[in-house]
Amino acid sequence: MQTECGQFLRRHSQKTISKKVRIKATLIENSTILCLNECRISQEDLRKSKIMEEFNSTYPYQYWNSCKNASKGYSGVSILSKMKPINCQFDIGISKHDQEGRTLTAEYDKFVLVACYVPNAGDGLKRLQYRTTEWDPDFRSYLKKTAETTKKPLILCGDLNCAHNEIDIALPKSHKRSPGFTIEERTCLLYTSPSPRDATLSRMPSSA
Repeated sequence: MQTECGQFLRRHSQKTISKKVRIKATLIENSTILCLNECRISQEDLRKSKIMEEFNSTYPYQYWNSCKNASKGYSGVSILSKMKPINCQFDIGISKHDQEGRTLTAEYDKFVLVACYVPNAGDGLKRLQYRTTEWDPDFRSYLKKTAETTKKPLILCGDLNCAHNEIDIALPKSHKRSPGFTIEERTCLLYTSPSPRDATLSRMPSSA
């Protein structure tokens, strides 16, 4: 569902976002909360478009975080919710990480939801060092502090831009230095054991 909605947003972002579009109810009717990644829509285009109105009847509480630098139509995350959160925080409070609209944190009565779109190491691994030595440690610290401050279970939802184990990618031996599968990314602080995949498999072994 999240992937289909993301594809919808990419198709209708930027030049085509202003055209009237209709969201199929089958994409959204059963979800209390939707987290979307790589929305690729600026705040300016969001205001001009009808997209918030299209979602509004189903999701009255909408939060859209967009890229703030010159890379218009890049990155971005959103949380669409049927439940009203206590509050919703944009970004993590560190300027060098807060320019690309990569996180939203919504606190509810019984849990905290963090929607994120983790930076990719990029072509030629040009952002590998930033990803693994700056973003990952700072983001992990943010998650820890948020959980400690709120004293609530924390749900991390989004695209972590990493294939953690060899089983998670096709032809792993040929991708050792591919973005998202370098040893640096796979052993970064976000992937301490148990990994997100390990936690999923422990609850749903049939998904292996």
